[in-house]
Amino acid sequence: MYWPCLVQQVGKLLETTTWNQAIEPFKNNTANEVLVYDIGLSKVVARPFHYISDMDNKLFISDVSATDHTVAPSGGQLLQGIAYLNDDTLSEDEKKQYLDSKVQKMEKLFDTYYPGWRDVTEVKRMSKKAMVSSVKNIVTNRLLPLQLPDVPLFFCGDGCEGKGELAERSFSSGRAVAKLLLSRTESLAH
Repeated sequence: MYWPCLVQQVGKLLETTTWNQAIEPFKNNTANEVLVYDIGLSKVVARPFHYISDMDNKLFISDVSATDHTVAPSGGQLLQGIAYLNDDTLSEDEKKQYLDSKVQKMEKLFDTYYPGWRDVTEVKRMSKKAMVSSVKNIVTNRLLPLQLPDVPLFFCGDGCEGKGELAERSFSSGRAVAKLLLSRTESLAH
């Protein structure tokens, strides 16, 4: 069986099976989470760059409509802000303050590069806890292999072994699993 996965989901699905122990070393992997802040503007306010990066605050803005005109109304602009989160050890009150400060920093970044955005905002959409990868790239996390010993499943996804990060690792591990399945199918046919 082929299984595109998030490591956390695989752990939950296998916890009542005989394969639970095989997935145990991967269950405590932590994910990369972000705050996503989309703003839809009724007109283009500025196009200084397609991508803005504030590495000190781990904030990023993409002018999505600059690369795909179909995502915004004619003459409009869609900006997507991303703020990487690191709030694992905070209390609930501290998390709320932390997220509020991320929103304020994001809006300040919008103000800097897209002056006037507030006056022409048609839509605001925010997700305060979106997972962008199931395994954060830190020493304590381990990538799930494509197959675990004695488990009749194949795994692929951003939390699995493969080349690249995020989507690249998902595609890479998916191709590797497909090749494994094809090779097994071919050997059964002979």
